[in-house]
Amino acid sequence: MKIATFNVNSINKRYELVQKWINSNSIDIICLQELKTTKEFSLLNECFISNQKQFNGVATCSIFPIQASKTLYPARAIYTKINNIHIINIYAILGDLYSEKFEKKLNFYNQIIKFISKFDLTKEKLILLGDFNIIHKNIDVFDANQWEGHVTFLPEEREIMNQLLSLGLYDSYRELYPNKKEFSFFEYRDKKFERGLRLDYILVTKPILSKIENIYIDINPRHLSTPSDHTPVVMDINDR
Repeated sequence: MKIATFNVNSINKRYELVQKWINSNSIDIICLQELKTTKEFSLLNECFISNQKQFNGVATCSIFPIQASKTLYPARAIYTKINNIHIINIYAILGDLYSEKFEKKLNFYNQIIKFISKFDLTKEKLILLGDFNIIHKNIDVFDANQWEGHVTFLPEEREIMNQLLSLGLYDSYRELYPNKKEFSFFEYRDKKFERGLRLDYILVTKPILSKIENIYIDINPRHLSTPSDHTPVVMDINDR
């Protein structure tokens, strides 16, 4: 089963790109962020959407039935249960440098942590994925010294990631590739895809971690015309 996260930066502009990518990669569940629309859409058999006109918006679409669903934070975080897997899809607030928006970002994550804490993460199959707007480690940014002191790489933000991992979640990409330096976000003017950040994560509990067959960041959509500034992250798990 292939599960992907993809910040599309406007589904209206990139619907065709996303649909073709889903089909060519045989994606079973896709979690989208930054929809920027209130229009209805369907990429797979079922979708659960929390959206907002022109801004934000998250959607989880699946070829399998959605067993349960809930909005955790309007247009920013949703919960779905699919194939008995708890999936939390987030588009975290970016936040300005130690401003009111930054406090909102911290509050957003406090709510997510509170919700996750309800589960027994040693036993439950749970996935937290999406655009975290956090750079966790030096290896997750093209130049850690240059990025020091900037939003997404602040000590408080990196500590949020530490808190999530301390709950019993694992950074699936980093578990498989501890020394690999790849990115999921690039500025539009960066045509060589060198000045990147890893902002998009798939965190999993141990029952999921043990079933991962592969995880990869697919850079190919960034080479297409009118791409998003993010690119998909895909996890392939053995659900048999």
